[in-house]
Amino acid sequence: GIKFSYDGNIGNTFDSHRLIHYAEKKGKQDELVEELFHNYFEEEKCLSDHSVLLAAAKKVNLPGAEEVLANPDAEKSEVQAELSKFSRVAVQ
Repeated sequence: GIKFSYDGNIGNTFDSHRLIHYAEKKGKQDELVEELFHNYFEEEKCLSDHSVLLAAAKKVNLPGAEEVLANPDAEKSEVQAELSKFSRVAVQ
């Protein structure tokens, strides 16, 4: 199970969502999300830090992560569309 620690830095996670969306296309979404959860919830690492995201991508053997994070438009419109879709159906 997860050993939660609540003292980590909270930042903008949009880049992590872009990377997760990319990982889905490569069949690595579940592995990457699990690694990111471990980094954030157990190791208090900041998911807005590109070095954290790249290390997680490397650990799950996700090629192309550097290119995705270097291009702020990569996966952006797809993630924004998903966020918009889910915000419309969210319970208010």
